[in-house]
Amino acid sequence: MHRCAVIGSPIAHSLSPLLHRTAYTGLGIADQFSYDAFEVTPDTLGDFIASLGPEWVGLSVTAPNKQALLAYGSPDPIAAALQSGNTIIFGRDKLPGSIAPGQAGRPTAVGKHDQQDYPAAPINRATGRITARASRVYNTDVTGMLAALGRIGVRSASTAVVIGNGATARSAFWALGKLGVREAIVLARNPERAHASLDEVAQLAGISFEVQPYGQPARLPEAWVEAPTDQPGGSVSAADSAAPKADLLISTVPVESDDELAAALVAQSRTVFEVVYNNYPSAFDRAAQAAKVPSLDGLDLLVGQAIDQIKLMTGRDADPEPLLEVCRAEVLRRS
Repeated sequence: MHRCAVIGSPIAHSLSPLLHRTAYTGLGIADQFSYDAFEVTPDTLGDFIASLGPEWVGLSVTAPNKQALLAYGSPDPIAAALQSGNTIIFGRDKLPGSIAPGQAGRPTAVGKHDQQDYPAAPINRATGRITARASRVYNTDVTGMLAALGRIGVRSASTAVVIGNGATARSAFWALGKLGVREAIVLARNPERAHASLDEVAQLAGISFEVQPYGQPARLPEAWVEAPTDQPGGSVSAADSAAPKADLLISTVPVESDDELAAALVAQSRTVFEVVYNNYPSAFDRAAQAAKVPSLDGLDLLVGQAIDQIKLMTGRDADPEPLLEVCRAEVLRRS
């Protein structure tokens, strides 16, 4: 049996075991792959990885371990640029110290080199054994975000409003750079912290941004009145085109917005992506539905990043729809 798992702290609430096991069943490999969850922190990460036997294929990695993970494998370009990984695929060198902290790669600017063409899982199908190669660390948050947007027809954009300035916002900036965004507004409580967190990633992604106060609608430049680029729904009405709008609104904060503010921000946007599912369905989800604005939620991101993890771990492509269905049902059951 090939083993996989999700690690983090806290981890009891994670939907990943349900998601991955559902995918294994749909792919007909539930008798070959198992998926569990373990409470692991950066302080225990090294010992945990060292304790894993040769039956282990890889791990999904969530907070607070994403930066610490870089010490245990060679990072892909996105993980290196963001200094954050959410997936490790084991080779034969998974012992702590195989890559020293601080030697996990240098950030590089957005370019064709970081397009993710994920390799097949390190399983030799003839022997059923893990192939001998270096452990690799990946960031599938960015590719999962892009895949989710692509499923609703968003493949390019020019402008964006991002709520929040943490690790998820950094991933959002990298994804926005891949979409072609060059101007953004960040809504944050502390401008200094926002710049400290986002300046380097924004520069690498080719995005200039302004920080505005969190908790109120954005002040959009008048130049943002032009029709969107390759957005769902095609053209905009004359009335809509008279007001500035962001091609994308991305909310990365776990705190629920009030309905009035969410409605105002949605009205300024052509597409909405609420990337956190803590409050599903959130005020942004409800406002986008009421305004008939194309939208995605945190479960779209969760499934998007997991599909890439499943590809890395098993070499197979999972269908997102059954995974979205089971995750939505479980979140509603828990609420």
